[in-house]
Amino acid sequence: MNTKPLYFDCENIDSLHQHHGWWRILERRIAFYERRGAAILPCTYILPSLHPADLLTPMHLMFRPTDQNINLHTEEIPQMIQSLYREKYAAVNGIEDAILDALFAQITGEAK
Repeated sequence: MNTKPLYFDCENIDSLHQHHGWWRILERRIAFYERRGAAILPCTYILPSLHPADLLTPMHLMFRPTDQNINLHTEEIPQMIQSLYREKYAAVNGIEDAILDALFAQITGEAK
């Protein structure tokens, strides 16, 4: 039973080259999530760099609703992205707010 909706990021297959078997593994991972009710959301999402030398990584943002069919509205997606950036990447990984604000503005077109 899915008592709470779940949103999470997953590697973006479209941004990867089909090499070293990774593409097929990622394709299977997304299919696994989809069989369990998750769907790729129609948005641009970028993983913040966890280390200064890392590049920004395009990702999929996925959502799995509850069993009670509580669904997500498109206008709620930016709030989910902000939540991921603040609760995960700022709080856990220590990425500075200014970096996350700039990245959020880049992907949503909204200046903060």
